[in-house]
Amino acid sequence: MTSMLSFVLENVPSDWEPVSTYTKSYVLFDVQDLSVESERIKAMFNSTLLNINSIRRVQNPFQYGRFKLRQEMLNNNLEEETMFHVVHENDLETALKYTCDYRRYKHGYRNETINKHPFFYPNVQSAVSNQSSLMINNSCVLVVNIIPGETKTQSDYYIQYVVPIIILYNYILFFFIPSYPLNLPYWMFLMTISISLLITNNFIIHLVDDSE
Repeated sequence: MTSMLSFVLENVPSDWEPVSTYTKSYVLFDVQDLSVESERIKAMFNSTLLNINSIRRVQNPFQYGRFKLRQEMLNNNLEEETMFHVVHENDLETALKYTCDYRRYKHGYRNETINKHPFFYPNVQSAVSNQSSLMINNSCVLVVNIIPGETKTQSDYYIQYVVPIIILYNYILFFFIPSYPLNLPYWMFLMTISISLLITNNFIIHLVDDSE
């Protein structure tokens, strides 16, 4: 008789690496740079100022198996949604093992929750911008697949990828561009500061128009 685990392993996503025996609930694999899989994940981060140096695929047949069972039980044929969850690097193992159970996080979880489940963000920009500056430099973005609709159990989602966060610059500088014309010395001052900060790699620069 085929075990349930064997059945799941025979029906895992096509990009999973073959694993003969799982000694723990999940295994992490580095996604090859410049591969189709890598470029697909990197494209999700295009709107951010994050530098993606590594992507790790999460292979957890237990999470994936119960997700597919839940999907079949709900008879939900809608396309799975890709969402995002940010976790501190010290809580990464907990998040992977317990499917984003924020109650177990040592660094706490101050974001919104829905039905006692973490709030998953629809894009990376939103997920990152809702984190504190103290946490963001030591965090990972989890790429999560979720069944569309109301989230009721942990079986409604599973973790696909781990992407460590690397901020291009360490501080945030806002340049407010007024509606009236600026004189040349002021523009030269702004340009000098901008170039200096970019060279020293210490700032994120946001151009904000406050003319309204």
